[in-house]
Amino acid sequence: MDKLKALLRQPASDIVACLRFYSRLPLPVLAFEREPFAMLDFSRAIFMLPVAGALIGGIAALALLLATALHLPPAIAAIIALAALILATGAMHEDGLADTADGFGGGATKARKLEIMKDSRIGTYGGAALVLSLLLRAAALENLTRQGVFRAALILVAVAAVSRTLGLLPLAALPPARNDGASYSAARPSPQVFASTCGLASLMCLLPM
Repeated sequence: MDKLKALLRQPASDIVACLRFYSRLPLPVLAFEREPFAMLDFSRAIFMLPVAGALIGGIAALALLLATALHLPPAIAAIIALAALILATGAMHEDGLADTADGFGGGATKARKLEIMKDSRIGTYGGAALVLSLLLRAAALENLTRQGVFRAALILVAVAAVSRTLGLLPLAALPPARNDGASYSAARPSPQVFASTCGLASLMCLLPM
């Protein structure tokens, strides 16, 4: 039993570390965690990212199921599920989307794009990207919910796992855009770890089937 606990400590620690980085969930510090609030070790710990992503997606899935159980229309249930997901993640992905849209939409040079993306204010391109993204996601989830709420909930879990894994692709394949950003300080995942992470994320795609 002690050997099993020791074997599970590292995966559990990695899952919690991924949840701390990718969400705003109030997680307790595990007794065996060495540096609970250190920068996420992208070179190793991200193998557990699909599991952490699935747990985050499970929050949205639960919100969707509860809203449907209350006999709310599919459109409203979809919006509630997305709101729960945004609250759980602190809107970090939406913030990144807005920064990217502003940078590539408003910047003519690399330096200007980076300057715009570093600015915390949201511009026209960022605002439009956010609105269009949320509308598209809500419409797609509403359609899935009409076809079957339980399958829609499982799709939310799978998509949350896969999307966060694919979000590592620029970190794994490209050099950092600047030498003072988060990607510069993060250790690049090895091809083997990234491939294993993608394999685990692929298994999550089997959930809705």
